[in-house]
Amino acid sequence: MRTPLRHAALSFVFVLAAFVLLPPSAQAQVQAQAPIQPRRFQIFGGYSILRPDARDATPVITNVIGWGASVTDNIYRNIGLTADFGGYYRRLNVDDARVRASAYSFMFGPTVTVRGNRQVTPFFHALAGFAWVSASGKNFNGVGLDETAHGFVGAVGGGTDIALSSTIAVRVIEFDYLPAHHNDTGFLHNVRWRSGIVVSFGN
Repeated sequence: MRTPLRHAALSFVFVLAAFVLLPPSAQAQVQAQAPIQPRRFQIFGGYSILRPDARDATPVITNVIGWGASVTDNIYRNIGLTADFGGYYRRLNVDDARVRASAYSFMFGPTVTVRGNRQVTPFFHALAGFAWVSASGKNFNGVGLDETAHGFVGAVGGGTDIALSSTIAVRVIEFDYLPAHHNDTGFLHNVRWRSGIVVSFGN
């Protein structure tokens, strides 16, 4: 009876011999299935939906539509540094005023990418930065409204990219938890969804 160690050694020898005896075309096919090295830079741009923590707001605010973008420098094969940007816009009727509200964010932090598959690439990130929120408008008597707030915002989450080519991918989903603290409002617990296009370049 073969011992487990002997069986493993014989299996390794057989696999190695088979690969050496393969024709060059077959070897190239096997090597093509290996995980590719990532390109140095990735730029993402796309559509974003923010679900703000606005339980006490009047009127109740549900989803806010906007855009998202990021730039990632893949300093290592599985680790990159990401600069993240976002903007969201909403028109509201508050009491007797029509208000245009907007929010912008800038965050920075590490991204960890799982590169076990050439086509499907999951990633995870933890980001921190600043957010600016503003609201302006006039009530029905013509009295103006202009309010701003700023403070901390973070993002913890991830998503999945599906490659269309060596330089183009589709970010089918990104989901993040966004804790935020604006002036004296305390911590707000927001979430966001994003989808879009990823362009990679550089070696």
